[in-house]
Amino acid sequence: MFSGYSYAYNMRSDAAWTAKHGFSRSTVSFAYPIGPYNPVASQIVADLRKSDAPRCMIPEGERLNAPHGPTAWVSRTVPKCPEMNTWATENWQRWYISWLLTHPKSTIRVIDSQILHSLAPTVWGNVVAATPNSVAALFLGTPSVPQDAHTQKSY
Repeated sequence: MFSGYSYAYNMRSDAAWTAKHGFSRSTVSFAYPIGPYNPVASQIVADLRKSDAPRCMIPEGERLNAPHGPTAWVSRTVPKCPEMNTWATENWQRWYISWLLTHPKSTIRVIDSQILHSLAPTVWGNVVAATPNSVAALFLGTPSVPQDAHTQKSY
């Protein structure tokens, strides 16, 4: 049920992102799995080259090397490659889900490398983790996260 909600939210948020930024949320989400923090990015990029994705949206190297981050790369690339936004908005989520389902070993590598990030607070902003410290500690020894320090606080 949660995955269905997430999918519907992401699809519905594309129009709002496009109106505000000139590219969709799906286009931004495309840049992260091909970036430096994904252990299978080179496999994804290689398979994208075999797809109908516009060539201007596929990094020249084996993975995206974006010194200022994937979102900044998207904002610089879309004006030069408008078909990137069209393809990513219409195809990326379906293409990537299909890729994950047909590459189970790679999918496990992605989960294994990213689960630590999903259980801990972000380093990119003043955001707290969605999991309480006790749950995160089951997977890795973590320090207290801000919501555990303020147990009386109501959200």
